Amino acid sequence: MQGFRMKLTGWAVLVGLVFLGFLTGSVKGAEGTLLRLKLEKGKKYQTYVLMDLEGVVSTEGVEQKFTMEMGMGLTYEVKKVDAKKSMHLSVKFHRLRYKMKDPIKDVDYDSARGKKAKGAWETGYGALVGKGFEMTVSPMGKVSGLKGMEKLLKDVSKEVVGTKNEKVLVMSEMGDIFGKDSMGAYVESWFDVFPKKAVNVGDQWKKTHEDAGSMPYLIETTYTVKSIKDGRVNLVTVSVMKNHPKRKPKLEGLQRVEMSGRVTGTESRDLKTGMTVHGDASMLGEAKMFMAFDGVEIAVPMKMKMKVKVRPGGVK
Repeated sequence: MQGFRMKLTGWAVLVGLVFLGFLTGSVKGAEGTLLRLKLEKGKKYQTYVLMDLEGVVSTEGVEQKFTMEMGMGLTYEVKKVDAKKSMHLSVKFHRLRYKMKDPIKDVDYDSARGKKAKGAWETGYGALVGKGFEMTVSPMGKVSGLKGMEKLLKDVSKEVVGTKNEKVLVMSEMGDIFGKDSMGAYVESWFDVFPKKAVNVGDQWKKTHEDAGSMPYLIETTYTVKSIKDGRVNLVTVSVMKNHPKRKPKLEGLQRVEMSGRVTGTESRDLKTGMTVHGDASMLGEAKMFMAFDGVEIAVPMKMKMKVKVRPGGVK
């Protein structure tokens, strides 16, 4: 069950990441404000996302609690803006925060401290700093051309220091979080947030995103414009997590998943630069994983709550 608990940890992080959409640009018109992504060639944009997670997993009647902080600092460098105004981005991790306490480990690492990473989890997550991937994003936030994730994980695996079993666990967890399917889901949900039409205060629109990774699910988010003033658009967001109606879990032994969750949050976005000025969200969620062992189905329930902060450079 040790490996399965690690999978659940990775899945919880995925859920927090997919709830985030943080870049937008705008054009002010007579009928409202048209929100679009608009980043300038040659410039770099930074953001930092911090997730604070608490959870409980019940296995064979025994409850196991875990706490986790995951912080990711990303730098987006605009390499090119093409004729369709799509932005070709080089994305690199400039900071990584990983704090985890569960029956398996007790880790507290932050690359911003400048201390040398020790152990499998510190060296694994710490190895992300300076590495990255590439992608293209349209003005509407549609992501394409995501590449480099396989190489990123391969390069990270070479820097993990620990026993053979620890290396397997670390790379399995990181593969769930930073694999191409999962990372594709993150960035799609982060950028694909724009309404088709110009908006005014009080307007609403919805977006649905999916995670096609090891534990597929759908997330439907409703955006409401609270205010547009002082060069910012201020939004209220409500997201609901649902079972995926078509895709099946990819974890060995996992037959099906029943999940639900709700996230409420606020976001303030700079209309000129397109960067997040401020963002906060809170989530309550639960899931029940149905595992098959020797022909017997066992239900593994999980409950979690999470707080998420998004800032331009770092969280205060």
